Amino acid sequence: MPSSWQSPSSMSIRLRDMKLLFIRSFLLSVMVWLLPVFSSAQQTVLSKSFSNFNPSDFSEWEFVNCTTQSTGNKYMQVGTTSLGEVVTPALGISGNANLLIKTSRQVSSTSAGFRISVLGDGTVSPTEYVIGSGSEYRPSAILLKGLSPSSKIKIEGTSGCFLVMTMKVFAFDEAVFYESFDYMNGRTNEYEFYTSNTEATSALCDNSTNISMAGIKSSYKCVYLENRNSEYKILSAPVDDNSNVILSFQIGYPSITNYQKLTLSCSDDAQITQLNSTNQNTLFTSVEKTQFSESRLNWHEYFVIVHGMSSSTILTFKATDICLNNVMLSPIPLGLDQSSSNVNYIKANDGQVRNVQLIRTLTPNTWCPLCLPFDITQSQMDVAAGTTCELCTLTDIRDGVFIFDKASSVSAGTPFLVKVDKQVENPVFTGVMVVNTPAATVTGTASGYSFVGTYSPVTLNTNGTHLFLDKEGNLCQPGSEEGHNRLNGLRAYFVVPEPSEARVFISDTSAEVSRISNTSTARHNTYDLYGRQIDASYSKGLQIRNGRKFLIP
Repeated sequence: MPSSWQSPSSMSIRLRDMKLLFIRSFLLSVMVWLLPVFSSAQQTVLSKSFSNFNPSDFSEWEFVNCTTQSTGNKYMQVGTTSLGEVVTPALGISGNANLLIKTSRQVSSTSAGFRISVLGDGTVSPTEYVIGSGSEYRPSAILLKGLSPSSKIKIEGTSGCFLVMTMKVFAFDEAVFYESFDYMNGRTNEYEFYTSNTEATSALCDNSTNISMAGIKSSYKCVYLENRNSEYKILSAPVDDNSNVILSFQIGYPSITNYQKLTLSCSDDAQITQLNSTNQNTLFTSVEKTQFSESRLNWHEYFVIVHGMSSSTILTFKATDICLNNVMLSPIPLGLDQSSSNVNYIKANDGQVRNVQLIRTLTPNTWCPLCLPFDITQSQMDVAAGTTCELCTLTDIRDGVFIFDKASSVSAGTPFLVKVDKQVENPVFTGVMVVNTPAATVTGTASGYSFVGTYSPVTLNTNGTHLFLDKEGNLCQPGSEEGHNRLNGLRAYFVVPEPSEARVFISDTSAEVSRISNTSTARHNTYDLYGRQIDASYSKGLQIRNGRKFLIP
């Protein structure tokens, strides 16, 4: 397999255009900015209700000593005369996830608890949970890190019997804290609010043990901060000391007034800022009625940067007449890494001149697809690589042929090919301006063909419509086995309308066309155990074709 190929992921990280909202308020005589964020980078990969529990309705699940509750909503009871356990199907994702499980103690149990673990790749912290007394079903938000597509979640009782109402798993871009407010379901639609006591509302939060609330009303999958005494606090989050993180969230306006106000603050020596060292960020808004032609909860998405945060830092939202939803904390990496999501680094450094390190290897004497969130020139590429490089960009696609021309510069987000004459490890680009622009898809005159850039790892189709460029210059179809259809980030891949022959050409400055690959068809690529391309018609022994192994007698 080519050196650019890595393990699988079901996450296709998609970046969309980010619209800059310019907000001015003078606080302590300093200008502070609050920037709009992309849609919450999380996806629901598992959502199950256990009402009227019947094991036969749960394909690929595993249950030990699990029965149906005898009365009420007949939720799943984990444990009978002995302890019980539940194992989910494979989650099919890579990276971090949040397990949201809503549980209650069985009435007859004097004590109840459970343990969470991951079968396969991944870690959980903490692992032990005690279910309090009372008849309320309470959610627990449990962080899962380092998952692979085959990973499963195991829930096993540690004492007594307990009931499980629902389970949900959210996958997200390296986040360490996520508050969905999904159990704020006292009303049936987004137009309704009701007043409840703070303790009961807090108990419905995903992270009920490490948040606090005051003067807050519960609504439909969100909370309503009604007046100046309303606040939502994150008391702790699993971050390393002195971390820089992105705090992202959604706010909505339940009424048409000009009184909306949101103030963010943090404890310790941490600072909430985008461009300066102030320790507070205030948002004043004036809402136009036209914004609410379809819904009076027209969600707006924002993020701020929190500098110097630790696990004991308290983050406080204080607001008037604002609904809050989808609160997320995500660490900001130090550079761009091919093996993980680069969304947070790009967002946090948008518009800033940085020295950017790429955690990526460029193979010598071969055309390597590359996609970067900053403009790059030939000379900048030479300096970063420490050698003379060649750059090519796609200029057209005709009759299944991807035609590339030599280029002296490439715009941010545009996928291109680069060739170096020696191996380059983790190059550093000095003094480049990071631009929060989506990775581009380049098309030509031929319908259905494209060259697609990606900043973060993606999962490719295995039906022949997604192809990658190997080190011999062949367009190859990824195999369907686990580990064969994940393309690392900071790269690009080729899209064709159907499995067919596709080729890549490089045009030099004198307009001569040199072909990289002969018949670069994904179906005809065969290799031996040493990675050498062979003729499948005549070679015997063990062959590898498109990731599959064949024994030829």
